[in-house]
Amino acid sequence: MPFPQEHSCRLKSPSVFDPDSFRRMKRMHEGKGYSVIMGKLKGEDTMTDQACRYDRDTWTAEQAGKHCQMHKGHFEAAAPKEARHYPMMERKTVFEFKQIADRVVTGYPSVFGNVDDGGDLVLPGAYTKTLQERGSRVRFFWQHDHAQPPIAKVLEMAEIGRDALPPEVLARAPGATGALRVKREYLATPRGEEVLTGIREGAIEELSIGYDPIQARKPTTEESKGELPPRRVLQEIRLWELSDVNWGMNAAAVTVKSFLADLQSKDQPTQAKAIAEWLESQIHMNFTVATDEMFGNGYLTREERIALSGLIGTALDAFHTAMQAENDLEGVRVRERGQKPGEMLPPMNMPMNEIRLRRLAILAKQLEMLR
Repeated sequence: MPFPQEHSCRLKSPSVFDPDSFRRMKRMHEGKGYSVIMGKLKGEDTMTDQACRYDRDTWTAEQAGKHCQMHKGHFEAAAPKEARHYPMMERKTVFEFKQIADRVVTGYPSVFGNVDDGGDLVLPGAYTKTLQERGSRVRFFWQHDHAQPPIAKVLEMAEIGRDALPPEVLARAPGATGALRVKREYLATPRGEEVLTGIREGAIEELSIGYDPIQARKPTTEESKGELPPRRVLQEIRLWELSDVNWGMNAAAVTVKSFLADLQSKDQPTQAKAIAEWLESQIHMNFTVATDEMFGNGYLTREERIALSGLIGTALDAFHTAMQAENDLEGVRVRERGQKPGEMLPPMNMPMNEIRLRRLAILAKQLEMLR
C-alpha cells in the first residue's frame, strides 16, 4: 500500500530484519534530504539499509524513482492526493486486569462480548488480522508519547476464549466471550522503571490502546437487548500501540489488585469522573483528533505529528498541576460532569448502574432544554 506523504524505495524485505532494531536517519542527495530505514539483519550485529523514504513535497515521483533505481530498490510512489484515505486512529481505555510477575505484566485490555464504557462491543476475531500482519510492530508507550522510546517490550499478544479468562475478568464481565491477552516486559530504563513501580504500587491503573476501526457496524436487535446496548460493533481492529496512562478517555481501567480490594470492601466508594479529569481527557482527545486529521490531509509531516504527540503529554501535566493548585477550581475538582454548582453529590456507595442512570437523566434534561 502506498504511503500517503512519502515515496518509498524498498531495498530489502523487513521480514529478514530483527523487528526491534529499526532506526530512521536522515541523508542528503544533491541538496535534498531523504530518510533511510535501517536495521539489523537477523543473526547480525551491524546495521543495514532496509528502505528509503522521500517526502513528496520535496521529491517528485520521477526524482525519487531515479534515486531508488541507483540503489537497485523496488520503488512505489506516494498515494495520489485525491485517493488518500485515512481511518481516524482512535484511543480507548478499557478495563484491564493485570497479573504481575517480576518485570512481566500480563493484561487483558480488550474484552469480547462486553459493552465497554465507550459504547463499543468488540467481537472475537477482531484482532486476528492485525496480529498476523503487524503484531511484531505494536509498541508499548507511556501516555501515547510516540516521540519517546517504548517503555516495555510486547512479548506476546493473542486472542483467547472464555475458558482461558481469569476469574477476575469474568467477575467484572460475566458475559465475556474472550479477550485480547497482552504480555509485556518493562525495560530497565528510567521511564520503564518508573512506570513499573507505579503499577506495582497501584498508582498507575489505566491502559489505553491506539487503533483503527477497520470494520464496524450497527448492533443487531439481539445485540441491543442488554441493559447497556452498544452504539457500534467492532468486527476488525488495526492495533497500533498500547500505552499506560494516568487518565484514559473512557472510565478507568483497573488492575486485579484494585478490583479485589473493591470486592473485599463493600463500603468502598464508587468514584464518578470529576469535571477536571473529564476536561483533561477532552483536551487530549480533541488535540489527537485534530493532529491526526491535519496529518491525514497533508498539512503536517510525519515528524511534526510525532513531535506534537509528545508535546500534548507535557501540556497536560502542566494543566493538571495548575488545576490542583488553583483554589477557585476546588468545585471543578470534585463535581462530576453534568452536575451544577450547589447540586448534591450522589451517595458515595451508589451502584454504578444507578450512577449511569442518573447521568442519563441529566443528559435528557439538557437535551430537553435545547428543543
